[in-house]
Amino acid sequence: MVLRLKRRGLLVGGPPCNSWIFINAATHGRRKDNIFGNTNRKYVSDATAITCRFILLGLVAIARDAFFLGEQPSSSLMTDFPYMLFMASVVAPLYWSKVSFPMGAYGHPNTKPTKMFGTLPYMQRFKRKLSAADKRRINKNKAIKKFQTVRKTINKTTGKTQV
Repeated sequence: MVLRLKRRGLLVGGPPCNSWIFINAATHGRRKDNIFGNTNRKYVSDATAITCRFILLGLVAIARDAFFLGEQPSSSLMTDFPYMLFMASVVAPLYWSKVSFPMGAYGHPNTKPTKMFGTLPYMQRFKRKLSAADKRRINKNKAIKKFQTVRKTINKTTGKTQV
């Protein structure tokens, strides 16, 4: 697909974030000083491989005169991954940028912050703050419990409750 990108096209991606974010650090084991984390866990090694492939595809897109854009939650360590830092250093003379904003500013049902990074020249235009209307919408959703962040289900195999 990347080879089909037209000149000035856009490659967008968000590799799996669960092995890069703070909330899951106890199991993935990633830290700035141990960025590869607990490689004995399959989901961690899989996410590392997916991220490496994403970076490689991004470099191919950039070499084809297209733009690269990645997205991760704000607590993600992915932007500290050595291969991502290398990519940023290679393309920095061309253009490399990061921007952070609350997802609620774009209609998401909560205020969760996210970050984008890449070579899109107008990426800083995505930066927004929550408006008063956004805050009212989010609070209304919470009040009527339309948005649920935690869901309890029954595991079909074990019959136990899981969150």
